[in-house]
Amino acid sequence: MENKRNKKIFNTIMVAVIAVIAIGGVISVGFIKGWFSDEGEQVALAGKVTGVVNIERKGVSFELEEGAALQTGDKISTNEKAGIVIESGDNTYELAENTSVVVGEYKDQKFSMEITAGEAFAVLNDGQMFGSITAQERSITADGTVFSVNVQTGSMGVNVFEGNVDAQKGDKEVQAEDGQTISVVGEEMTVMELQASSLNQFNIEKALLAGEKHELCFSQEELNKVLEDRESEGTQAREEAESLESSQGTGNAAGKNPAQSGSSQSNGGSSSGGSGSGGSGSYASYDYTCTIEIRCDTILNNMGQLSPGKEGYVPSGGVILRTVTVGFNKGETVFDVLSRTCKEKGIQLEYSYTPMYGSYYIEGINNLYEFDCGNKSGWMYKVNGWFPNYGCSSYNLKDGDSIVWAFTCNGLGADLGASMG
Repeated sequence: MENKRNKKIFNTIMVAVIAVIAIGGVISVGFIKGWFSDEGEQVALAGKVTGVVNIERKGVSFELEEGAALQTGDKISTNEKAGIVIESGDNTYELAENTSVVVGEYKDQKFSMEITAGEAFAVLNDGQMFGSITAQERSITADGTVFSVNVQTGSMGVNVFEGNVDAQKGDKEVQAEDGQTISVVGEEMTVMELQASSLNQFNIEKALLAGEKHELCFSQEELNKVLEDRESEGTQAREEAESLESSQGTGNAAGKNPAQSGSSQSNGGSSSGGSGSGGSGSYASYDYTCTIEIRCDTILNNMGQLSPGKEGYVPSGGVILRTVTVGFNKGETVFDVLSRTCKEKGIQLEYSYTPMYGSYYIEGINNLYEFDCGNKSGWMYKVNGWFPNYGCSSYNLKDGDSIVWAFTCNGLGADLGASMG
C-alpha cells in the first residue's frame, strides 16, 4: 500500500512539473511574440497581412499575424506573393513580396526601419511620427509625404509621389520633390525626373490607393493608362505566340538565318546554340510558361551609326526572334529563359557577371553588342511592358510573363519608350 501511495504521489508531482514546464514554455513564447509585452515595447502594429510573412525576434522565428505588436529589432520578411502593411500611428509602410526589413529604435515616438532587400511604399499622414528609413547605409527622411524605396544588390531608388524626401550618406545629401526619383548606383546619388511608365506594378497599385486621399504627381488616369497599355502589350504578345505556333507547329518559330551563327568568348559566357529547333514546342516539361521576343529594329533607323561589318547581323525586319512561348520552372529568371532560348534557337549570346550588382549583364545578342550603334546603345529588357532597373538574373519570373529584349540606340532606352527615371 505504501509503495502504491508513493507512486501515486510521484506521478502527481511529475504531472505538475510537466504542466509547469508547459506553462512556462507558453509564457516564454508569449513574451517573445509580444502577447504580454508592455505598451512601451510596442513601436508599430502588423496591419493587413497577405500570404506568408515571417518575423524573427530574439532568435526565434514565427509567422507574423495581423494585429501583432512589432518591437525594435524585429526582422520581417515577406515571401513570394506575400505582403504586409506596417502601421505606426497614422502612417503606413507597405512591404512588397520578397522584401526584408528590420524595425529600428523608437525614439521620440518616431518609427524607423532598415530595408535590406525588396521594396516598401510609405504614406506619411503624420510626418512628426516618422524617423527614417535606412537602406544601403543611406538615411532617408521626409516630412508628411508619399514615397517608395526599392533596394537591389548594388543599387537602390526612391520614388517621390508627394512632398520632399532627403537621402544622406556621410556628408553627401540630395533632396527630391514630388515627380522626381533618387537613383543610387554604387556611391553615386542622382536626382532625375520620375515618369509613370518607369513604375512597376507594386508602385502603381499603391499610388492609386494613396491618390484617393493625397494629391500625387500622377493622376489616377495616368497610372491606369500605364496599366492598360501593359495589359494590351501582354495580350498582343500571347496572341502572336499562339498564332506563330499554329502556323509553324512546334518547330523553330524564329527560323535561323546567317546572322544567327557563331559564338564568342569573353570574361563572362556565351551561347551559340545548335540546330535552331525545339524551344517553343518543348515547354510542356516545365511548370510555367512565358513569352519572349528579341528585336533590334531601332538599328534600322540608325544604320549610319552601326559599326562596320555588323550589317549582316541585322535582320531585314529588325526581329531576331519572333514572340514565342517558352517554359520555365519556379525560381528561374529572365536571364535563365534568355540563355536557354538562345541556345535552343541557335542565337549567339554573350554575357558577363557583374559582382557589384550580383547579376549577369548582357553584352551581345546575335553578334550585336553594346556601343555597336552609338555610345548609348546596348540591350535592354522589359517584362509585361515595364523596364526593370536591375539585372536580368535578379528578375524572378511568374507564370504568363511577357519578356522583350530590345536594342536601344539613343538615350539609353528613350527610343524604346523606356523611362529609367
